[in-house]
Amino acid sequence: MSPKKQLLVILCVSVIAILAYTLIRALSENDESRVRGLVYAGIVAVEKMDPAKCEMLISDTYEDASGNNKAAIVSFLLDIFKDFKDFKVVVKKILVKIDGADALGNIWFTCYFRKPGDEKLYYDSGKIEARFVKENKTWRVKKIEYSGSNELLFLHSVA
Repeated sequence: MSPKKQLLVILCVSVIAILAYTLIRALSENDESRVRGLVYAGIVAVEKMDPAKCEMLISDTYEDASGNNKAAIVSFLLDIFKDFKDFKVVVKKILVKIDGADALGNIWFTCYFRKPGDEKLYYDSGKIEARFVKENKTWRVKKIEYSGSNELLFLHSVA
């Protein structure tokens, strides 16, 4: 077989493989996996301290039990990102229940972080109950309720 035909065969096989992968992924991904993806995207945004990415994940209709809206939550995140650094979130368990265009998620986690100027490693373990809403085929956070230790703990270093 000539080099041109080999190149054409390789190119055709590659295109078919990419199309098959895209089709299988589109058909196999369900709403539960999309909500889980949203949770992990939020974790990455917090760890990177990226308020713009966090804001994209929050619904414009966000409102929690304390009366916070989307702007208040983004402002809260900006304050957190000023007061703390080096975020690392470890998810212990996620449960997601889909109900049409709404979803409920329970996320158990531990968040590790530092305070600027302080090298102690702090952590907080807790649970977030999040409500999600599907807006234009995209899932967004509609409400968050936190339950956890309500106190910051720190890890003692052992030398």
